[in-house]
Amino acid sequence: MDYWVDTVAKTVEDPDASGTWMEERGPFERLHEVLGDRAEYLRPVLAEGMRGLLNSVLTTIDGGTASAEVGIIELTNAEGEVLGVGLHELFVDHLFHTGRLE
Repeated sequence: MDYWVDTVAKTVEDPDASGTWMEERGPFERLHEVLGDRAEYLRPVLAEGMRGLLNSVLTTIDGGTASAEVGIIELTNAEGEVLGVGLHELFVDHLFHTGRLE
């Protein structure tokens, strides 16, 4: 999550320095024109969006959405052990413990 927040913010700061990951250059250039040297303001917005997206994905995996009526995905480690339920709750706990969420 932090990697993508940093990567997107840096690309807005300097669209010419981006890697090959970017499919559409135009939006980054337009944001750069509008924000200029204030692209740093974008970081908390990106972080909030990433947290929301990841929480939604983990909630779906946990069976907390309508898709659970079809089936529930169980993630396992290399030994075949189920990683557990409540991944979205564990994610939020992790964010609190690492200071990324207050």
